[in-house]
Amino acid sequence: MVTALIRSKELRKRRYPTLVLCLGFGDGLVSIGAILWLINQITGSGSSISCGISMCLLTVGVFMSVHVTFIICLNRYLTTLRSHMADKLYGTYRKFLLIFVPSTVITILTMASSLLWEEEVASCSIANVFGDQMPVYSIFLTAIYLPTLFATVVVYVLTTRVVIRQFGRIDASNNGHFTLPDSSRKRKMTVLKTVGLILACLLFLTTPLVVSFPLMLLNVSINQTVRVCFTWGVTINSAINPIIYTCRIEEIRKDLKKTVLCFYKKD
Repeated sequence: MVTALIRSKELRKRRYPTLVLCLGFGDGLVSIGAILWLINQITGSGSSISCGISMCLLTVGVFMSVHVTFIICLNRYLTTLRSHMADKLYGTYRKFLLIFVPSTVITILTMASSLLWEEEVASCSIANVFGDQMPVYSIFLTAIYLPTLFATVVVYVLTTRVVIRQFGRIDASNNGHFTLPDSSRKRKMTVLKTVGLILACLLFLTTPLVVSFPLMLLNVSINQTVRVCFTWGVTINSAINPIIYTCRIEEIRKDLKKTVLCFYKKD
């Protein structure tokens, strides 16, 4: 997906597919982090570097998933309203700045707070990786994640209401049924449903891990097995997302197909 984004100039010009592919970048970070974490669990490695990197990738990847999903929902809302703010916020390079500048800041803060350079850790867990900094870091993550999740849901609901008003006008002369949408309206409804699917997966699969951060601050004991399930929920979300937008977004599907065929021909 990243290769398709880099190779296709036309795809980069299109706001919605580009934002969705940036979401795929965050999903990739989560997947790599989960694989490294699983390797640490299987091998029983106490290396703080490998464990720290896996936890940092998971943390930053989850942040990108939440952050980019909010940006996508906000883009749909502004576009639906036909607001000029959409062009101002999501210009050619501005959309990349909106995504990668905050993600870079989070990455730096995460690495600075972790115990990457210690000799070893007792077990590969987020509490051991961040050590004494865990309470402060949990407050920091909670202050970012939960408001962003809430804002994302609010913006999506507002977007849905606007779309219903615009394209689901009730025809009084047709016994109160919705008028049939044309092809343009169908496409916009498809986009809205796709964003809704991504948001639903984020809420059901990622929210439990996010909510576990404030619970740690309240000294609520969470079983290790439950924490592992939360982590795998995030990983499953990252695996499902590419399937959703590859199947439902035609532009991405076509460019991915071209990229795969191009590499196949080279081989």
